[in-house]
Amino acid sequence: MENDLYNLNRSVLTHINNIRNRIDFEYTFECTIGFSDYFEQFDNLLETILNSENEMDFEDVKVVLTNDEFNKISKEYKIDKSIHKDCTICMEVLCENESVNILPCGHYYHKECIKTWLCNENVKCPICRSDTRGIK
Repeated sequence: MENDLYNLNRSVLTHINNIRNRIDFEYTFECTIGFSDYFEQFDNLLETILNSENEMDFEDVKVVLTNDEFNKISKEYKIDKSIHKDCTICMEVLCENESVNILPCGHYYHKECIKTWLCNENVKCPICRSDTRGIK
């Protein structure tokens, strides 16, 4: 996250310098107003924002499925023989004749376990992290 923020800061500052150079070049003979004052104020404001980002509390936004979206992507399947695997959400063994739901990625879970996960926590498969909405 820190590296992404650093790259964003560099990108913003590069664009500001490019804009400043273009404006200085294009308006040198047309304007008598000093743009440098405006850019200095803008630079100061931007620097204040970028330096104070560590003090801001960025809260993660949960992206979850609605019940209708869950019903569209989830396929229910009855286990016909013991597969000796655990539901990685509740850690219980998936037993013979038990209903499980299979996600588009092929991983399977107890229906209530995966519904709770996808509708309350995250739209991604808990094992492979693939987006269940089909978005890559």
